Amino acid sequence: MRSRSNRAARVKRNSDLIPLCQAAVNVEAIQLALTVSGVLVQVPQFPETELYQWFVKETCLENISSVLEGVSCNRTSRSEKAIVMNLDALAGGSPLFEGLIVVESCSAFVSATAAVAGAEAARVVDESPSEETPAEPPAETPEPPAETPSPPPAEMPTEGPSEEPTPT
Repeated sequence: MRSRSNRAARVKRNSDLIPLCQAAVNVEAIQLALTVSGVLVQVPQFPETELYQWFVKETCLENISSVLEGVSCNRTSRSEKAIVMNLDALAGGSPLFEGLIVVESCSAFVSATAAVAGAEAARVVDESPSEETPAEPPAETPEPPAETPSPPPAEMPTEGPSEEPTPT
């Protein structure tokens, strides 16, 4: 089994990018694994033909990122394609088949609350005018057409005694 930290890994990437979570990276020839559907399978190695199936497994070295506040480092899994053998003799079919197996990985996560707050702060910063670009004048809005006066409402007859005096 080979083992190394991703700090020592030679990864071609932009020099401005840094990993948020440090992980121990192990390259292993896995013997037994779970498929993505949860079935235990054997991952055969073929030394007679020098065909080995190697997989990269990552183990988080820390629970909380030492690089960025509010980021947690969690054990996750990813799926990898492999030639596998079903351990259940009653399953039938070909003993060897190509399947997806579950491999341990390390991923960085940020809390949803922090992500929403960060996105809101970024939006506010994006909306504020910068010194480099002049603020655009507000768009002119056309004035609404002048309203024509509507006729006064017609007088409605009232019921009850009229206001005219009645002769006596």
